[in-house]
Amino acid sequence: MVPASHGKLLSRLKRLLFRDLKPYPLWIAAAFVVGISPHPILIILISYGFLVIVNLIDEVAPKMPVAVVTNAVSEKKPLKTLPDAYVVVRRMNYGEKLSRSGMATQFLVGGNTSDKDFQGEMKMHTEQLAYWDFANLIVDHNLEDENGTKLNFKNPVDVKRLDGIIGDEVGQIIDAFNDVENSEEVKNS
Repeated sequence: MVPASHGKLLSRLKRLLFRDLKPYPLWIAAAFVVGISPHPILIILISYGFLVIVNLIDEVAPKMPVAVVTNAVSEKKPLKTLPDAYVVVRRMNYGEKLSRSGMATQFLVGGNTSDKDFQGEMKMHTEQLAYWDFANLIVDHNLEDENGTKLNFKNPVDVKRLDGIIGDEVGQIIDAFNDVENSEEVKNS
């Protein structure tokens, strides 16, 4: 009597040998080996056995989850305030979140809450963060100026020229797309 775990392993081995393994590279290697080896059949069998073992290990070995955000994580978002307009927003990686958070707090350290300088620093801080967001997190868009020239969000002057309602909506889209606490992935887990 074969234990159940061995039965599963044998069925995987049969599936691998007769269905999953593509023997074409093996036959090419065999043709080469036949020309130079005194025992080509033995070498072919050993090679085939090696392929079987490698594939079994690949199948059994646990796959590690990918925990990095690549720049490929982006989404095209339509604008509600401007018909046919869209922005493609990119997700921040953890390092960018830390940098952005650092930019947010560096202005708060030197301010005095009873002084008007504190409010000036806060306003400057918010503006700089918005410029950084537009420059780094908008991958593509179809927004143009009055002359039909595509706006360059890496240039703060173009960001300043945006209609206030449109600029607010784009900022909200960026924030919502990069809000980890309220994302669907976190809510569903």
